[in-house]
Amino acid sequence: MRHRALPVGVEVHGIDLAGPVADADIDLLRELYRTHHLLVFRGVPLSGERQVEVAGWFGPVLAEKFGAFGFVSNVIEGGVVPEGGLTYHSDFAFTPDPLLGISLLALAVPAGGAPTRFADVARATRALPSASREELEGRRILNVFDFGAPADRRMRAADLAPGSPSCVLDVFGVHPVTGEEIVRANEMHTDCILGVGPEASDASLAELFGHLYAPANTYEHVWEVGDLVIWDNLAVHHGRGDFPVHEERTLRRVALGTKGAAEIVPNIAELLAAAKGAA
Repeated sequence: MRHRALPVGVEVHGIDLAGPVADADIDLLRELYRTHHLLVFRGVPLSGERQVEVAGWFGPVLAEKFGAFGFVSNVIEGGVVPEGGLTYHSDFAFTPDPLLGISLLALAVPAGGAPTRFADVARATRALPSASREELEGRRILNVFDFGAPADRRMRAADLAPGSPSCVLDVFGVHPVTGEEIVRANEMHTDCILGVGPEASDASLAELFGHLYAPANTYEHVWEVGDLVIWDNLAVHHGRGDFPVHEERTLRRVALGTKGAAEIVPNIAELLAAAKGAA
């Protein structure tokens, strides 16, 4: 097994994930995941059940709509985020219990690859300029989400549908598995920095996001059928641009975490139904 560095994460070669994998190789993959936060495997024809097994090497697997896995899809009924762009975010970062990790395997992709963008926020947190750190130290943020709102822009508390989730968090948090310090603000979910005026909040967040999502700290993965990407949802933020809705885009999804969506957001079924009805 060998690997090469990507701008974020590593691309792994020389391992057959569909067959038996030695414990020593699993341990090495875990170390690469812990250190680099994102793993890319090319041309991996895994069944859903095997994708679940592989994802389980990196954390506890959560149940999805289709059992142990779900789909990011614009053609499969029940697939999540079927269309449109997504600003940088961390799944469920608008709650105290975001996902720990995510695994996506490409089953069908548009001609342009419909890329997903990744930013290593753990690395960016370590490199945060001292002036920015001093400004943000001890501050708290309001993270929000509206299941019916466009996700290609920043969510704002004033625009939330009734019952939408929100959460107050420290700007800086500690990764519960690795112990790394991580920024918990993100481009999609963070409405404001509390305790300062709107203009100062917007200016500080713009500066912070400029640092987190600087080109040198990001990687754009252009999908090909059979690609498997596994990433740490707390250490890495992800997003995507828009893509042609008439072309199929289906990625099989396995989520890692300690709490499922209904535990994290108890009224999620009602919110999703309301969002679907308003669409």
